[in-house]
Amino acid sequence: MSPAGPDAGAELVAFVDESRKPVRDERTGAVAGSGDHYVVAAAVVMTGDVQSCREEVAAVAVAHNGARPLRWKDLGKQRRRDVVMSLIDLDHWDAFLYETKRPVSPRNLTDARVRALILRNALEDLSIVRGVVHATLETRSQPSKGFTTHDRRDNDVLQSLLSRGDVDPAFRISHDGKVEPLLWIADAVAGARTDFRCGVDREMYGLMAHRVQAIVSVRIL
Repeated sequence: MSPAGPDAGAELVAFVDESRKPVRDERTGAVAGSGDHYVVAAAVVMTGDVQSCREEVAAVAVAHNGARPLRWKDLGKQRRRDVVMSLIDLDHWDAFLYETKRPVSPRNLTDARVRALILRNALEDLSIVRGVVHATLETRSQPSKGFTTHDRRDNDVLQSLLSRGDVDPAFRISHDGKVEPLLWIADAVAGARTDFRCGVDREMYGLMAHRVQAIVSVRIL
């Protein structure tokens, strides 16, 4: 299918997930030691019809994964291919990618720091350039264990952008779990892209690349 393109008057919303993986030797599969690639993917519902898109993605899970959430890391290669082929046949969404320009060392930059830097770029681009009014991010808090800092840091990033005027004043974010089907698109795009960049699997991203409308490289200092 061709990219959806924004419908006139549609209120654009995004669903955002990320993936971080080490660079691997393509011949042996061993970790190369040159650092990790970090990718944030946004699946933007271009038609404004969020519920229809959600139902279509849920149907893909029913067809290929027994109605279980489509978690990229839990799918085998054939199932990944089946899921990708079904997702790219859905009209409602387009993807945007925000990623490290070069591999980064986990010894020098924590996951939280890299996420915050890339998320700043992603939210600014989604709001100002793409016209998105609301972004749903996968929750990374675990209240039962007391780990609530990840979601709070995401909100801190938004407040910083709002205070500097780097996003529209009405732009907002929220968090949801993997039960949200539209996060499964972002998860698949982010997972396939890091596999591609890290030398794990180049086929899957190649199948969906035409649904990616922009790739923003972020320089991590």
